[in-house]
Amino acid sequence: MGLFLNFSENNFKQIAFQENDAINQNYFQHFYSLLIQGESLGIVALGVLLMLATPILRLILSLLLFLKEKDFLYVGITLLVIGILIWSILLGS
Repeated sequence: MGLFLNFSENNFKQIAFQENDAINQNYFQHFYSLLIQGESLGIVALGVLLMLATPILRLILSLLLFLKEKDFLYVGITLLVIGILIWSILLGS
């Protein structure tokens, strides 16, 4: 939806990203203000954030459910996957 709005606002031209856009220190604050203003790039950023958060939240919920069921094999497997995910995020920074 955000891409469609952006294309319709800009007569279907490409999105022009600046070189320093990805390095901006106020990244989340910038996209939050875009979202509050109803800007199309803010909607796109929210969509990407939700797509990234979904598997992480699923892992956390799975861990809690496996703990509740006392299924410690799957608790260990889920903790291993969470550890790998955290490790890959830290190495990617």
